[in-house]
Amino acid sequence: PIPTSTPTPLPTFAPTATPTPPGFSVSLPAVFHVAAKQVAPGGSHTCALLSVGVVRCWGDNVQGQLGNGTTASSIQPVAVRGIGNVITLSSGTSHTCALLLNGTVRCWGDNVSGQLGDGTKTDATLPVAVKGLVGVTAIAAGKYHTCALLVGGTVNCWGAGAKGQLGDQFTEDRLAPVEVFAISTAVSVAVGDYHSCAALADGTVRCWGENTDKQLGFSGAFTSSFAPTEVPGVSGVVSVAAGARHTCALLVDSTLMCWGDNRSGQIGSGTAGIFSIPAPVKDVTSVASVSGGEKHTCARLFDGTARCWGANGSGQLGSATNTLSVTAVKVVNAANIIDLATQNNHVCAVLCWLAMGVTALRVGAQTAEVGWVTAQSKTNSSPPKWWASTLPWGFPAVVGTGVISNGTAPYGAGVFRLPTLLPRALVPYRMQL
Repeated sequence: PIPTSTPTPLPTFAPTATPTPPGFSVSLPAVFHVAAKQVAPGGSHTCALLSVGVVRCWGDNVQGQLGNGTTASSIQPVAVRGIGNVITLSSGTSHTCALLLNGTVRCWGDNVSGQLGDGTKTDATLPVAVKGLVGVTAIAAGKYHTCALLVGGTVNCWGAGAKGQLGDQFTEDRLAPVEVFAISTAVSVAVGDYHSCAALADGTVRCWGENTDKQLGFSGAFTSSFAPTEVPGVSGVVSVAAGARHTCALLVDSTLMCWGDNRSGQIGSGTAGIFSIPAPVKDVTSVASVSGGEKHTCARLFDGTARCWGANGSGQLGSATNTLSVTAVKVVNAANIIDLATQNNHVCAVLCWLAMGVTALRVGAQTAEVGWVTAQSKTNSSPPKWWASTLPWGFPAVVGTGVISNGTAPYGAGVFRLPTLLPRALVPYRMQL
């Protein structure tokens, strides 16, 4: 049986000496010997898939997006109840979906437009089954809609449809999955705020939905497409990723092309402005995967490092500054990355160390206002909650007492060597197994 509650904790290991930044308090929780496999950040919540097929989530929970049967927000990971055998996750703005080993999908959280796919518009604090959906191989959750790639290459979508983002040639919300028109050889699917895209087996890309910022990859007066349309000027595509209003394609040669909204430099072309046709991302090669945020983009490279570009007001580029960049910058203090995902204004990644054969997860509690290297107080909460990300990719956060100073640069040089979620440390510590 799949566990639905937190296991009995093991004793906490004492950290070695790593300087504590002034004004920070440190609280280390019990350690659980469970490795993280994937992380899925949402708008103001984050979920992680563990190696045993269960899910932990943390952050905002007003609409049930933590999946634990409550609407109480949590600054540390809580177990998603009633779900197991999960093989992949995707989080939208305020909802999350999980693909199970049997090819079905469960979703939870915000359901205002039917994005949970259970036939209702009722928020769910526990996972609910997506109606009639089987044979799923990949999922992608957006702002108010969700899409799934099926065995055989078809795509189904559900949720908000006003901009044509469901691809069924209509503009109605769909409370259960509908098949995307004329897509039968898809190998990858991605969704943005109000648009969707699929990479096909022949290396081309089809997009549908909103086109106000040319996120569908073609110019013209029309602002939406209710059915998939081929993106011109791009070929050899193996996968696609979507930000809020921009899209990127990973090519067979491990380079990237992006298009759409570029007013913050999220296309990575070296200039700003809307791009109606795909443009190469400058100075980024050997890309293993790519993920789009609201106004920024990040890529995981085959050497285990990461590059990010675009908006950086919350430190989401991981560059130890708050400076916007129209070209890719290297994320500092991050290596051996095995999974990376970004959403809205924060980024998370799973990192691996070859230490005693274990993996570790560097994640933390974020809000939409806090990036991955920023520490600040969330003063509009009651009682006040302290949120921090003191190393790239949301290094574990903690509730603190006293004054926590803002900071865009990582503190210390220690890393966790733990096969676990460790969400309660404001500063890096080197832990010995």
